[in-house]
Amino acid sequence: MYEYKQMNPNCIFRIFFILLVVFELACMLLFSGGRVNFVRIIKMAYKIISSQCTACSACEPECPNVAIYEKDGTFVINPKKCTECIGYFDDAQCVAVCPVENTCVIDNSYPRYQA
Repeated sequence: MYEYKQMNPNCIFRIFFILLVVFELACMLLFSGGRVNFVRIIKMAYKIISSQCTACSACEPECPNVAIYEKDGTFVINPKKCTECIGYFDDAQCVAVCPVENTCVIDNSYPRYQA
């Protein structure tokens, strides 16, 4: 009669993944009134203006990502670790605790959130 073939496990996983994505999109459309805003998350970062840094070290212990370190008498932010404190605080902690205005600024060489 009919020959039974065993389905490849990778194929089963792909079918499940596609169904999951379709279900998530349907839920997003259903609960958002038909409008879905897709947000692409891209690495972002702050930087410290070294000419303004007083090396007070107030920012270093406040960074939840351990992205701030001392280099040549001033502090530097590692852009690969900096997330602008998103997921930890409402505002970037280096900016909040720095005693000198505009010392911790957005590093424009790293893109931010895009909608």
